[in-house]
Amino acid sequence: MVLGLDSVLGEDSSAPAPTKSETKSPAASWLREITRLPPGPFAKIRPVRLTFELGWKNKIHAGKITVSVHESEKDHQRLYLGEARGGTTGLARLLWPYDVQAKSVVDRESLRPRLFELQEKERNKLNSYRIRFEAKRLICDTTRAHKKRNGGLPLKSEYKFYHDFGQDILSAIFYVRSQPLKQEDQVSMVVTPFNRPYLTKFQVTGRETRKIDRKVYQTIRLNAGIGKIRNDFSVEPYSKVKKITVWITDDAYRFPLELQAEVFVGYVSARLTSREWLDSAPH
Repeated sequence: MVLGLDSVLGEDSSAPAPTKSETKSPAASWLREITRLPPGPFAKIRPVRLTFELGWKNKIHAGKITVSVHESEKDHQRLYLGEARGGTTGLARLLWPYDVQAKSVVDRESLRPRLFELQEKERNKLNSYRIRFEAKRLICDTTRAHKKRNGGLPLKSEYKFYHDFGQDILSAIFYVRSQPLKQEDQVSMVVTPFNRPYLTKFQVTGRETRKIDRKVYQTIRLNAGIGKIRNDFSVEPYSKVKKITVWITDDAYRFPLELQAEVFVGYVSARLTSREWLDSAPH
């Protein structure tokens, strides 16, 4: 079953935003661990469209998601524009109808996010998040609508988080894949998938051959850990996500190949099923 991001990660829009002074508290010592290296040797991203099949408990085809990356140059700004669309299918959709679409604007030189927008639709709920990444903070505007509550009127809220090196989901992937990723290398980031930040750590645990959809790939295996950043800037273990393993291709493209995760609803996965180049360069 594919749950909404806020359902899986336990988003809490009612919590007050942390203040600037809280970032200097002893509980915020983890900020010194954030990876601040410039983008690595694999920073360039070729325009591409990737389609992933989602699975639940290794038995049910739960849905699919398509991610596209384009290049843009406007007003002397060199950007990557990312788009994602997907949702549940088949039996999973009968159990949990869910659709998601997202857009991301990322600077091509620094691989830092400018803007991230996400919209989730679950049964009677529609949640929308718009995150603006500024020099020393992010600002997230949240809009929630529920057909059976509050007369169906949308509820709006704003959240501010003071941190100068935050990532959205797509820019986090861009940044990690850009690095050399040698054995035991670790990349630590603050990632905001909707309107709450999480401390996310990726560690390289090996290189191995992986077969997906009858094709064999040389891959880099990474384990990921997630911690929930509280309002006092302490980080608590995240019980809803027990284990995450990610494989990316060990080649010049470094595209995500497979994700496996043990979460509170069971084993979920995402596997690449198609890749389509969107430029005219030779394949």
